[in-house]
Amino acid sequence: MKQLISNAFITIILLSSASVSAQDAPATNATKQQAKPSYEIVISPTVTRGRLRELVVQVEDDFFAKFNELNIDDDYDVLCFTNKSTESYIPKRVCEPTFIINARNLSASKAGNAIGKLGQFDDGYLQPQVIQSNESPKYEILQEKLEQFTRTDEEFRSIGNALAKLKIQVENYVEED
Repeated sequence: MKQLISNAFITIILLSSASVSAQDAPATNATKQQAKPSYEIVISPTVTRGRLRELVVQVEDDFFAKFNELNIDDDYDVLCFTNKSTESYIPKRVCEPTFIINARNLSASKAGNAIGKLGQFDDGYLQPQVIQSNESPKYEILQEKLEQFTRTDEEFRSIGNALAKLKIQVENYVEED
């Protein structure tokens, strides 16, 4: 799911930034001086893949912090954390909207109640696909919020653009001999 959200962010940001900058009216010199500088990342030519991944985490943290600041509905805030799945001992970074975290907790509670009352377990409560399917209308609202903030907030758009470029660098990273 994180990959789906990440791909959606990259797509939104790249498409929206092009259309927004094309629609912006020319700014006066006073407006340009008052505007916040763009979010920039300077990467040395000798950067390692590991360092690029660390930068992605830092920029994602900034991106979601800005999103959460702009977003007034806490149910749509995005939280990032490290998680170890039951199938693996390898920790993995996960960024999820609060509504999914709450839905998963509620499903786990329902599953526990079903075991206690019926003495049997229905794993449908805990399947990520079921939870995500039930929450799909909220994902659409989350998508709309991302698009809105990308159109209306220069700093959010700037962080998103930096994140998208950085992720492309990680994907295209080639170690030199």
